[in-house]
Amino acid sequence: MSTAGETVELRRYHIPAGHRALRAQRIDGRVAVIDVPVDHADRVYLIERHVHSYDELTGLADEYAQHSEACRMPAILATHTPDNTPS
Repeated sequence: MSTAGETVELRRYHIPAGHRALRAQRIDGRVAVIDVPVDHADRVYLIERHVHSYDELTGLADEYAQHSEACRMPAILATHTPDNTPS
């Protein structure tokens, strides 16, 4: 039987569809990060299954939220195109 801890919200971000939140949860001793809709119906995305440190966790949350807002969609669905490269 697996054990799961409390879910902790790391960061929120806004895209045209609405607000989303990045949440972390310890499951069987490992920290997983998910992306969930806050104010609209949409999918939940598993972003990372095993985060090794707090620095990695906060860095991941910051970069993911910034990339999501820049792409106007959850980053897991977006591809990164530098500003000077045609998409």
